[in-house]
Amino acid sequence: MRLSNLDESIQDALATREELTSQINTILADNPSPSTSLPVAQETLTLANRYVSTSRKLLHHSQHRQSELKASISSRRAAISSGYTVQSAAESDVRNAQEHLNNSRTLLTSTGSLIRGQRRRICEELIQIFPIEPTPHPLLFTICGLPLPNTTDDDTSSADENVIAAALGHVAQLVHHLQYYLAVSSSIPHHTPCLAFSHP
Repeated sequence: MRLSNLDESIQDALATREELTSQINTILADNPSPSTSLPVAQETLTLANRYVSTSRKLLHHSQHRQSELKASISSRRAAISSGYTVQSAAESDVRNAQEHLNNSRTLLTSTGSLIRGQRRRICEELIQIFPIEPTPHPLLFTICGLPLPNTTDDDTSSADENVIAAALGHVAQLVHHLQYYLAVSSSIPHHTPCLAFSHP
C-alpha cells in the first residue's frame, strides 16, 4: 500500500514536471522576454525536481525494506517448517520408545514369571534330593534321614560326630545350590567335605 502511494506520488510529480515544462515553454514562446514569470517558473520546476528525487529515494528505501521483510519472512517460514519436521521426528521417536518400553515391560513380566517358575521347580527338585523332615521334637529336623542337632535345645555331646558332619554337609550342599537360583549369595565359602567314617 505504501509502495503504491509512493509510486503514484512519483507519477504525479513527473506529470507535474512535464506540465510545468510545457507551461514554461509556452510562456517562453508567447513572451520573448519573460523577466517576471520565468524565475517563478524555474523555481517551481526546481521544487518539482526535488520532490521527484525525494520520492524516488523513499521508493528505493521502501523497496529495499520490502525485500528485507520478504527475506525475513521466508527465513522464518523455513525455520518453522524445520521445527515442524524436528517435532514430528521427536514425536515419532517418543512413540517408538514408548512401544519399545511397553514391549520391554511385557518381556520383563514374562521373564520374571519364568524365573519364579524355574526357581520353584528347582527348589522342588532340591528338596527331593535333600529331603528335610520334621521330628517329634518341634525344633529338630532331619536331612536325608540324618538328624540336624539344635545347639540350644539339644545336647550334641552324645551324638555321633560323623553323622552330624554328614548332615551339615548336606545342608551346605543345599545352601550352595540354592544361592544361584534365589539370587542370594552365601557369605560362607563352600567346600565339599571329605568325610571319613570309622568301621567297627
